[in-house]
Amino acid sequence: MKILPSFYSTQHSFAALKRLHKSIIRKKINLGDLHRVYSAMLHLERYNARLDADKRDNSY
Repeated sequence: MKILPSFYSTQHSFAALKRLHKSIIRKKINLGDLHRVYSAMLHLERYNARLDADKRDNSY
């Protein structure tokens, strides 16, 4: 996964918060790791968006 230095969109932030909220409810992460996990979720959301855009561009 390539980490880009550009800014995150509002859509990326909301999607990352949604994933983080689900993880907290399911007790899959510790509350002390919120900052680290949120940063990782932001990277993941931007990566997923980039993959979706590539998929749309390469479709027939």
